[in-house]
Amino acid sequence: MRNSLSLLAVFLLAIYVASFGTGCNSTQVSSGILYQEQQNHEKAVRLFKEALWYNEEEAAAHYQLAFSYSILAKDDAYDAAIDSARYKLDSAFTHYMRALELDPEKYGVTPEQDSSPVEENILSNYSHYFNQAVNFNEVGRTEDAITYFDLAYVSDPRGEKGFNARINFVKLALNQANEEDDTERMEEVLAVLETIEIPSNEFKADVVNTRAIALTNLGREAEAAALFEELLADNPDDVALMRRVALARVERMDLDGAQELFDGILNKVINNSEYTDEDRFKYGLDAAITYRRADKYPELLRTVNRIEQYASTDDERARVYLYKARSYYEAENWEQAIISAEQLISVAADNEEGWQVYYLSLNKAGRTDEAMAARERFNELKGSR
Repeated sequence: MRNSLSLLAVFLLAIYVASFGTGCNSTQVSSGILYQEQQNHEKAVRLFKEALWYNEEEAAAHYQLAFSYSILAKDDAYDAAIDSARYKLDSAFTHYMRALELDPEKYGVTPEQDSSPVEENILSNYSHYFNQAVNFNEVGRTEDAITYFDLAYVSDPRGEKGFNARINFVKLALNQANEEDDTERMEEVLAVLETIEIPSNEFKADVVNTRAIALTNLGREAEAAALFEELLADNPDDVALMRRVALARVERMDLDGAQELFDGILNKVINNSEYTDEDRFKYGLDAAITYRRADKYPELLRTVNRIEQYASTDDERARVYLYKARSYYEAENWEQAIISAEQLISVAADNEEGWQVYYLSLNKAGRTDEAMAARERFNELKGSR
């Protein structure tokens, strides 16, 4: 009995100090903090809510309520009570921001405080769910990844963080719906995509690409094409954006449209001193790969001839020589194909395709003995795979 009375005295003293000390918290908030220390966040939430019923502008009540909601949300998410977790995370964000609004000196960045407790806690919530979503996705737990990207977004829907969580949620959900041939679900996710706030033009291409792929999967190709035209019209000289849109077109197998953009990009970077030789090779290689996929060998040859001077490694030179050899072979220029294949083999001795083009070109040129030897080497490489 004496021990119980002693504990009660300590408990009441703690409440008294918290209420009337430097913190000036209400009795309910001080009591709630004690329950937090005991990991009884349900009871703490009730006390913080009671504090706000008496005084909606008590910043500490908002802050502590947000903290307890954050803890409880993690428990709900672990127990697969997702709707409850989403509600608590949304409430936590709202109350954190309200605390910051009411008492920026305590909860924001000040000359005496180089970090914001509110922003640190919001980031902690966001990072927990976003990182877990990435982990789930890497191990093939797609449904869990979708759920946790959604929870990350609810934790902090602002700016780039909110965008990254939302766009990842949408992409995974669209892919899943497409695999399951669930058109109704695809339409629902597309509606979510329409609500995404784009932080800057840098991210616009990602949204357009995602929307266009979804529309294509739904059989709405004309709408998808219109989206790309709109994007390019807004940013006709943005090379990074042009590249992303071009790659998106490749993804949709719109190779003609991609080639047009890649040619434009290459013209811009080659004639602009702001770009390095590494940039020039990278952008030119994008175009070359697209021409190769489309079996447009004259255009492929023209492109690799333009970027050959910018190749700086054996791997890059090997790619150039391979594309030249293949282009010359398709043009039935056997001698040039042989020269390019020999250049390729000199920097990549085990390049299987290089030896294939080499022996085929030698054979076409009537150099039968050399062709047989080259074919033997090709077969060795092929058999060693």
